[in-house]
Amino acid sequence: DFQLLLDNMTVNGKIKPCIVAALSFYPKELNMDNITLDELLNDFRSEMTECIMPLIETKYSTYTEGTSKEDLIKSREHRAIAGCSMGGVIVWDMLATSIEYFKYYAPTAAGSFEDYYPEYQGIGDRIRNELKEKGYTTNDFFVFGTDGTKDVTYEKMEMLINRLKSECSDIFVFTENNMSKGNITYKVLENAEHNMDYMHIYLYNALQTFWK
Repeated sequence: DFQLLLDNMTVNGKIKPCIVAALSFYPKELNMDNITLDELLNDFRSEMTECIMPLIETKYSTYTEGTSKEDLIKSREHRAIAGCSMGGVIVWDMLATSIEYFKYYAPTAAGSFEDYYPEYQGIGDRIRNELKEKGYTTNDFFVFGTDGTKDVTYEKMEMLINRLKSECSDIFVFTENNMSKGNITYKVLENAEHNMDYMHIYLYNALQTFWK
């Protein structure tokens, strides 16, 4: 149970107290004949930044002074986004489209959209354009990527990470865990498969890097 994991991590001093909101990418009744992937992505971004984030910042005591777009952007260093499987693909997309709202990213068991849909521009180029367009630098984000050697997404994630290393060294500096020495780390768990037990292990480690 992820809530129990969070409670124990907080009580035992593994992480600082944090607020977690769990969203779904897919509508309850999904018919891809009636909606495109781009429409789903736009709906998710809008729901996240225009509905969920202002709701949380209003209901709870946070680092945000208000709920305007400007206020949410100012407090980005206190916000992370994580996702598993398709959720992990979404995390890469949010880094390439909404960097102003989040500093920390934890894509788990996922490649990026170009690995599944060839018509999409490479994630490295999209992130590079995002940084340039919005005035952020390589010091303004940190990625904690994870996967397992027996996960069905492992090959896609390995391909993505290798591309980032070979083609995007100008924007990604790999490090073991030290955020002062890089902006991305990639961890692989031997024999881990595509299920939530392993996802919890990945998030357990990512959260300690972000919020310890």
